[in-house]
Amino acid sequence: LDMSKLRNTSLTDYSLTIDGLYAHTWYDIRIRVRVPNADREELWSNYTDFQFQTRPKIPDRPPRVDIGSFYVNSHNDIVLYWEQLPLEEQNGNNSHYVVSEVRNEHNATIDCSPSEISLIKAKFQNVPPGDLTFTIKSANSQGQSRNGSEIHVPARGKRFPPPQDLKKYSIDSKYKLKWAPPATRQDELVSYTVFWCESKTNYPSECDGPMSFRTVSSSQHEYELNNTKGFNIALSANSRDSSSGLIWSMCTASKSDEIGKLNPVWVSKMDATYMEIQWRLECMDTPIVVGYTLTYCPITAPKNLTCKPGTEIVKNITGTTQYNITGLTPYTTYKTTIAMFSKTRTGVPSDPLVNTTLEAAPTPPRNIILRKVTNTSVTITWDPPERMNGFLKNYIVWCNSSNFQVFDGIKENKTLEYKIEKLQTYSYYDIVVVACTISCSNKSETINVRTEMGVPDQVTTIAKVRYDDYTLFSWDPPRHVGGHLDYYEVSVKVTETGNRTINRTILHNGTKCWINRVCEKNWVEIELLLSAVNIKESPHERRIAGSAEREVLNASDGPRALSFHNDDLPSAIRSYPSCYYESYEHYQLLKWRNADEHSVILKSTSIPLFNNNCGLSTSSPLLYIFIIFIGLIGMVTAVLFLYKKCKTMSDIKVVLPDALNDINKDSKCPKEMIDGGVLRNVQIHRGEMRVQQDEQERSLLRNHMESSSSSTTSSTANVDNQSQCESHDGPPEEMMDSIEHQEDEQTSIESHDIPTQDVTFDVLQPEKLEDIQPQIEPQTHQVALCPGVNQYVHFARPSQGYTQLAALKVPIKTPMATETDETGISGYVTRKQLADFGQRM
Repeated sequence: LDMSKLRNTSLTDYSLTIDGLYAHTWYDIRIRVRVPNADREELWSNYTDFQFQTRPKIPDRPPRVDIGSFYVNSHNDIVLYWEQLPLEEQNGNNSHYVVSEVRNEHNATIDCSPSEISLIKAKFQNVPPGDLTFTIKSANSQGQSRNGSEIHVPARGKRFPPPQDLKKYSIDSKYKLKWAPPATRQDELVSYTVFWCESKTNYPSECDGPMSFRTVSSSQHEYELNNTKGFNIALSANSRDSSSGLIWSMCTASKSDEIGKLNPVWVSKMDATYMEIQWRLECMDTPIVVGYTLTYCPITAPKNLTCKPGTEIVKNITGTTQYNITGLTPYTTYKTTIAMFSKTRTGVPSDPLVNTTLEAAPTPPRNIILRKVTNTSVTITWDPPERMNGFLKNYIVWCNSSNFQVFDGIKENKTLEYKIEKLQTYSYYDIVVVACTISCSNKSETINVRTEMGVPDQVTTIAKVRYDDYTLFSWDPPRHVGGHLDYYEVSVKVTETGNRTINRTILHNGTKCWINRVCEKNWVEIELLLSAVNIKESPHERRIAGSAEREVLNASDGPRALSFHNDDLPSAIRSYPSCYYESYEHYQLLKWRNADEHSVILKSTSIPLFNNNCGLSTSSPLLYIFIIFIGLIGMVTAVLFLYKKCKTMSDIKVVLPDALNDINKDSKCPKEMIDGGVLRNVQIHRGEMRVQQDEQERSLLRNHMESSSSSTTSSTANVDNQSQCESHDGPPEEMMDSIEHQEDEQTSIESHDIPTQDVTFDVLQPEKLEDIQPQIEPQTHQVALCPGVNQYVHFARPSQGYTQLAALKVPIKTPMATETDETGISGYVTRKQLADFGQRM
């Protein structure tokens, strides 16, 4: 013991701390003592011993794993492997292992629990694809280890390629594993990991005991185990950040050169041109078989399995248990055999397989020839394919994007003919033919053909633009021209007086022409029809191809000038030919057309371009003038009627008595404001008035009129002293209300209602006072707003008993007067005021 750790706690008691013990482990402690400097065994005392068990705790570490400690099958089931903790490190009862966490490629935790877990592995079924990282911890009754071991399982496409050709031999109670490097990415290879476990069965991945593994260098290609027990061995190839996972050695072979007959062999896939052969190698033959010899050939007849002469093919195959035979002929029967061979000998061939390849597309039809071409059809012929490769069902003739199936004559191995109809005139077509069995062949050689010239389509779009008396016509070419579209033809039909008809044809090279809408003399109707024209030349035509003769004709071939001057036309249409008159362009086209006497003119259906009924056109101005004349007469009549009505209304005039005309005399008010002592343009309309005249009031009025001459002089003097005359819209509202109130008080008795009517007043004659009679008051009140020298407002009501009291030289003030002078009262008063004034006199 290290005596430095020994502590003397008392004279008789000692204590010693022992470190490095395993948890949950039984220990036997024995102690003896000797005196100092005792060097003989007999000087030692006897042992004192006792036993104890350390306390349990959680495991100190997780299980040990490797970068390749996983296996993934074809169903994406993942099996994780780890090395079990030794007994002394389990630190408690119920030692087990848990997968505490599963993270995906985004480092997110996913819910994934193992379907099976043991002391050396955990199995997960139907795991979603992608990179996964598993964390494994050791555990016991006290809990889980603090740390965990991680196993990263890359996605299938990211895994490192596996090692090749694993072979396990059992030789003299030893196991030896041999392998070859991965087929690709060998420059990234870092190491191999060899895994092994005890197994009591022949199933390669079954383990009944602890899993162990060891990492070896990338240059090593075999590993030997000295053990008499049965082992299953696996191997993984590792790079720095990825691994292939476990690849189990499937069979264990003895060291022998005996080789037998391969069985079974079968065809797994077949098509028209290839055949896939598979076989299974017995486990005992796997370590010694080096390769296989494959032989195949087409047979002579269904009941004769001998190969056709010169058709047998032999292939040597290594490293696989399947092979694709390619380049076969469709719809052909083949015989196939396969044999194993080792380094020293070749085995017996397998039983022959006889299979017929599937049907396929035939070879393309041959010798396609163009026989006849019209403007709407094409006739072709062709020969059958060189190889049918099956049962011929039909041919398909393709003409641009359209296709036509041909069934007639396909059973006879002879030349076939077909007519393609309903084609467009003067159009290009690409024609090919394919033959069809279970599928169709490649296209034959292509024939390019153009149908002959035909009648163009009808012109459909016409636009019209007016310029004064002229109209410019423009149109679009036909949708399908069916040829060169050599020119447009305008057919002119003019009907003259007497039912005489003039017909002419104008040729145009462009798509615009104009016409004067004003008819000529004696024209009754003019009609223009438009059509497009193709010229089909004959073999006799005298034009030289490519000479462009239409553009090089001499000016003398036709008149350049028309029957009118271009300066007479609107500038917008001067550059275009006339629709009605022959132009220089017309004569050029006419000469070009007539150069081939045997040419065929193909003209489209005509459409109306212009139609004018000249009789209706001539009478139109007279009709317009007549309508305008009637309208003017109506307008004049309406104006005269309105004028007369207004004139009648403006002639209504009110004539005042002389006694009330004092304001107008010598007045300084503007004449346009005062007319007869009344401001004409100011009127107050009132309702119905009642008048009562008694004898006393009439007597006072006579006395006043007799003295009117003297009072007029005083009144005139007042008017002359006015400094200014202003015009107002009417009398003050207070005065109007006072007058109306007083009048209502005087009207006490009335025998009957007097209807309202317009009344005119004659000028009163003072020398005939007996003629003065009460009159009906009109509805219209007229106001003169021209104040006198006292600035009183004079309110005049003609022939209603009102009078001017300025002539009465009596010093009496009336209720209406707001101010008096030396003569007494000033202004206009009611009858009652006048009566009261007379009584006081």
